[in-house]
Amino acid sequence: MNVEQRGKDTYRLSISCGFKEDGSRNFIRKTVTAKNDKELEREKAKFLMEYETGNFSTNNNVKFKEFAYEWLDQVKSEISKETLSRYKMDIELRMIPKLGNYKLKDLNVYIIDKFKKELNDEKIFSSSNKYKDRAEKPKTDRPLSDKSKNEIFKLLRRMLDKAVIWGKMGYNPAQKVETPKYKKKDIDFYDEEQTKKMLTLLEKEDVKWKTIIKIAIFTGMRRGEIAGLSWNNIDFKNKLIHIEKQCKYSSEEGVYLKAPKSEKSIRTITIPNIVVEQIKEYKRFYKQNQKVIHIQEANMLFYSENGKLMNPDAITDWFTKFIKRNNLDKITVHGLRHTHATLLASNNMDIPTLSARLGHADTNITNAFYVHSIASRDKIASD
Repeated sequence: MNVEQRGKDTYRLSISCGFKEDGSRNFIRKTVTAKNDKELEREKAKFLMEYETGNFSTNNNVKFKEFAYEWLDQVKSEISKETLSRYKMDIELRMIPKLGNYKLKDLNVYIIDKFKKELNDEKIFSSSNKYKDRAEKPKTDRPLSDKSKNEIFKLLRRMLDKAVIWGKMGYNPAQKVETPKYKKKDIDFYDEEQTKKMLTLLEKEDVKWKTIIKIAIFTGMRRGEIAGLSWNNIDFKNKLIHIEKQCKYSSEEGVYLKAPKSEKSIRTITIPNIVVEQIKEYKRFYKQNQKVIHIQEANMLFYSENGKLMNPDAITDWFTKFIKRNNLDKITVHGLRHTHATLLASNNMDIPTLSARLGHADTNITNAFYVHSIASRDKIASD
């Protein structure tokens, strides 16, 4: 803390707290009156306490709600559409109802800690896309996951860090509050017997969904990549699928096509005869019904009920119902990707080849996910 005497009994106290947008240092300053050293020490201690608890009084009357939208406007060019949509959801449905009317200068450790604790009582909002206005989304009876609580709090902390850099707050009280903990769960996957059982039951289903799930289980493709397949991505002669785009959804734009997750996600993979024949069967159905169902995205393999691009969530919704309807062990669509990978790894496919097939940006990701998963299940089996 710097102390500068300004008059006979007047002092200016200064604390450095980060940097401004132009790179210059940001200071919190306060002018105090002290008639002697004892009073000056008291004022310094008081100022330091105000700084450390986030109670420092500034002339900034900006409310959290106003700042939140300003922050979103600043970061939207730096993040993907789906990330922006998720941030808006967390800010509008979780943060603003609790923190929106607080002035930034009034936020303190107690308020932030209370917000964190109240996340334990929060429920998941409906994932239905029929609610155009986020405020209309009803809550389900399912509690917010530990991962979601962790991500929401870290987003709030990141936002308030920027408020300090912009000079709107003297201190970020969220830095004094412990981040909600969560233990990363291993994603469930099927073994060979469970996979065979699922495939047998799948034969009774509609050809469209049968094709989607077989592609997932025999290629390990992400659900957005499957939804983003076009007919020119299928090479029947050489038994190949070319992955070059994916379908994503945001509440602002609806379903749209974009490049895959990373540069290495753009790839070509081999497919077995069972998938080739399944896609051929589906193609016959597709040609017979193209005019009847008014497919608007003529070159896409899969489509929504209104004939437009398929929302990847539709795959999740259908598969969840299929699992429940057939009383199968619980697994997600992404779990099929893990099933594909673990079965290949269990059959000694080398990590670099497996990583390339899955479109991972780094072989360390493949190693961490699948070698660990196989070892964990092997230990359970041995016990």
